[in-house]
Amino acid sequence: MSDIDYAITQDEPTRPVVNSPTEVKKVHGAWRMANKRCLLLMKKTISEAVFGGVEETKSAK
Repeated sequence: MSDIDYAITQDEPTRPVVNSPTEVKKVHGAWRMANKRCLLLMKKTISEAVFGGVEETKSAK
C-alpha cells in the first residue's frame, strides 16, 4: 500500500503505444495500478451518503 501516494502526487504518465520503450510501459503500469488501489481505497472508506454526491473519476488525483 505504500505506492498509493504515487497516483495522488503524480499526473498520469504518457500512455504507451505499441512501439513504446519498456520503461514507458513500466512507469505507466505502475501508476495505473497505484491509481486503481487509491480509487478502491477511497470508495471503501467514504460514507455512501457522501460518495453519492461525488462524481465518478478515473484518476485519484
